[in-house]
Amino acid sequence: MCNYISNLPILYKLDARIPSWADKQLISRNCPFCDSYNQPIVRRPDNLPIAFCCKCGTSYVSMAPTDKVLMEYYSAYWTTIRPQNLSHKTADQMRIKLLYRVHEFWIDRLHVLIGLNGKIVVDVGCGLGNALLICKKEGARVIGVDLNKEACAFVRNQLKLDAREGALEDIALEDNSVDIVLMRDFLEHPLNPSAVFKKGIAILKPGGLMLIHTPNGSCIDFKDSSNLERIVFRVDLEHMQYLSAKTLMYLANKNHLIIEHLETFGFPSLQGIDKLPEQRMFTSAYKFKDLIKNCPGMLHVINLILKMKQIQTTKNYRSGNYNLLAILRKEGVS
Repeated sequence: MCNYISNLPILYKLDARIPSWADKQLISRNCPFCDSYNQPIVRRPDNLPIAFCCKCGTSYVSMAPTDKVLMEYYSAYWTTIRPQNLSHKTADQMRIKLLYRVHEFWIDRLHVLIGLNGKIVVDVGCGLGNALLICKKEGARVIGVDLNKEACAFVRNQLKLDAREGALEDIALEDNSVDIVLMRDFLEHPLNPSAVFKKGIAILKPGGLMLIHTPNGSCIDFKDSSNLERIVFRVDLEHMQYLSAKTLMYLANKNHLIIEHLETFGFPSLQGIDKLPEQRMFTSAYKFKDLIKNCPGMLHVINLILKMKQIQTTKNYRSGNYNLLAILRKEGVS
């Protein structure tokens, strides 16, 4: 790493999960959406430099790990990075939670704009399939896409839903065949987000919707040198870019999309983030949660309490600005 980057200020550590990218081969990047070159401004706790693109409003990692390194990272995501019990017990717990779910407002917006019953929904970066379950319950035909083979196997075998392993660009989906494309907590991850974004547009029917949910790069003030919080750059250090409202307006204009909905909301979830996953598992709170999960009937009671709490806190949650939500419509009529 050159002397100029080494001399940049480095942000304080917050997330205990700090990948050792510096030990791997790094590649130089321009802005992943408009290809502009921008000087890096600051380093994340993992030592990778962040640049800000004035043209499209994107903050991005300007010296990044290679695709091969990232693939190795994501191949261990649900076993090492965010370890989960990928058994029928987890699937059963997810179905029970679905019974007590308060409607997320992104689902409500989709109902207003296009409806879900009978629609074909593709969830890019579906993970363990939470959004797939929700959309399926609302009457949609769902297809999950994810790079992680364990996640896809869990969705197929335990949730009994369609999940396809690989990058969206490599999945056999016909153009103009899908009603809704979900990119929830996804577009901040790939080295080439433009390619997957364009593929998502291509498979949408005319009039179809793309929903993007991502950390909000707009909440960072680069002009304020005292703004050392910059939480969005200090957590989830597998993120390769940070979109802003300006980014989404740039992408909509460039790709002839109509912005149906655009808002910022919410606060970062930082509970336990200063501990590695294996350390969290030995805290009293996690032991108690595991005990509850294995008590017959107790999970129903806990989820009912959580539902009531969620109803009370939804309004306050919407008042934050840590997340960015956009719904874009492909021009034309199906």
